[in-house]
Amino acid sequence: MKRVTCVVLAFAICGCATAPMSFKPGTTEKMQKIVIVTSPIKDEFVVLNHLKGTNFANTTSLYAGAAGYLVGALLDAGIQADQTQASLGGKPKVLKEKIGLIPIKNHIDDYLAEQISKRYHIAESSYFLENIQQKKMAKDKKADAYIAHCKEIGADTLLTVDFLYGLAVYSGDMASAVIDSVITVYDVKTKKVLLEKVIASDLYFKEGYSIDEYAADDAKLFNNNIVKAARGLSLLIGYEFGIDVNYVDKTKRVLPVNALHVSCKKPYLLEQDCSNLRGAKRKIEINDYMCKIAASHDGTVILIMTSAKISEATEEELKSPTSHLLTKANNTCFELITAELSRHNINILKKVKMELYQVSYPATAGYFLELDGDGYSILKQYTK
Repeated sequence: MKRVTCVVLAFAICGCATAPMSFKPGTTEKMQKIVIVTSPIKDEFVVLNHLKGTNFANTTSLYAGAAGYLVGALLDAGIQADQTQASLGGKPKVLKEKIGLIPIKNHIDDYLAEQISKRYHIAESSYFLENIQQKKMAKDKKADAYIAHCKEIGADTLLTVDFLYGLAVYSGDMASAVIDSVITVYDVKTKKVLLEKVIASDLYFKEGYSIDEYAADDAKLFNNNIVKAARGLSLLIGYEFGIDVNYVDKTKRVLPVNALHVSCKKPYLLEQDCSNLRGAKRKIEINDYMCKIAASHDGTVILIMTSAKISEATEEELKSPTSHLLTKANNTCFELITAELSRHNINILKKVKMELYQVSYPATAGYFLELDGDGYSILKQYTK
């Protein structure tokens, strides 16, 4: 039985919490190209202390974790244990054993990119940032490495989102699936921190249930609600950048095309290395990764595809749009190729995603890029 339901519109937060910190006037108007980096503080389910709401939380307490923010430490010390147990209505271990591994980072990445891209250009560079993320480095050293990469690809703003996910416990309310995050925004040119604050998803989405309810049917309810929390978090972060839930910038929104409706003549006339049956034909290798490309006669429109086959996807990969083999492979090709074009001062004027709908979820089957110069001549140098 559901105990609490609360959905708060991002632009009405002040009615249920203290007014959030904001950028200085005019700051977001100067932003054009943003790199987004999301990282788990702990890559596992945790129980989080919201007994006093979320306003008490600061960046230090969220990173410290065991210093009082993670409920496990509170229970071990016997502090506020009764309130915590009443909110949970059971043992967290029961739920933790049922949920398994959740691709929560992928959900946050997808929702956040979708929201921020309504107003800004997102520099899709996760392939290059992956090695930095995996290194054990101090937060400021990691930020320096990220900023250096941002400069290389011409981004002016860096947004980092460090997060914890799990259940939040409340005083008088049942626990809710939640994602708590520290967002930090940097000016790439000056390395100055423009904004740093804690944002919790339950300021947008909050539904209270007991542990047993969350754990039923292989944790189906929790898995569904944590995805809703990821979407809520992205809306709240987007609001910081001047994007409310109804914001639409028609100059930034480009609808994907159905792969089954694509040919060498539509949506673009591709006269180089194109097959109506197979799509892009020219195989290239960049950084030991195989991709396929085709282009218009002047090389200013290119089609990017991967060499991976959908038959290679596992059953688990076919269940999730964020971890799908085909989507990941095409995104990697996109990142590698756009980085190479950027190094040769070729800019992307428009990106159109090609999607395949004959799987459990839409999968990215490739990308069309409109360029401000002949990028195809550059890419042909990598022909395999």
